[in-house]
Amino acid sequence: MAESVVYLLDIMYFLYISKEWVWLQIPNVILCILGIIWIYSNPETPRYLLAVQRWEDARACFKHIAKWNGTDSAIWDEVIFEKEAAILDDPELVQREQDEKAAQPVLTWRDIWAIPVLKTNLWSAALLYMEATFNFYLLTFYLKYFPGNVFENSVYFACSDLIAFCCAGVGLKYLGMKNTIRFASALALTGGISYLFLSTIEDLVPVIVCLSRIG
Repeated sequence: MAESVVYLLDIMYFLYISKEWVWLQIPNVILCILGIIWIYSNPETPRYLLAVQRWEDARACFKHIAKWNGTDSAIWDEVIFEKEAAILDDPELVQREQDEKAAQPVLTWRDIWAIPVLKTNLWSAALLYMEATFNFYLLTFYLKYFPGNVFENSVYFACSDLIAFCCAGVGLKYLGMKNTIRFASALALTGGISYLFLSTIEDLVPVIVCLSRIG
């Protein structure tokens, strides 16, 4: 959804403010720099720290989170994690786990290909993705050839993406994966057929764009 909002903001800039892209790129670079600084100033996630058994760093991370949440952070100085306690009680536990992990076979795409069910699932997922995204990317290339104002058509693009994200979330929650994919495929097919036969009708362009992009 945030992607669609950014797309709309870019369109509004070029449509109403200026056609000069440099002035739009300057704040973008500044925001990227601020974002990088902010990312590097944040601690590592506690899930990762616990997974690699960096107990002291994990406690420091939880203390940082507690301070941000306005709760007492001092209690984390005395916390001993469950896995940490198990290692203290049995120092050879880490070595045994490493040996068990090393003994496990490493799965590759050849292993997936050798199992008929997994191979079918892989092909099906790839074909579904290609079918779902064909109209999505095709319309991007043909946007400038649609009748009407390119900026207005771009607004329809952004709004249809925003609607699509909302519909996808609602569909997955209430209809399930299979029914949502069926509904999206039907919309994409309708939009694709409409594009073939009705794209020269300017008033129908927003409808075609919305159906194809949402599908």
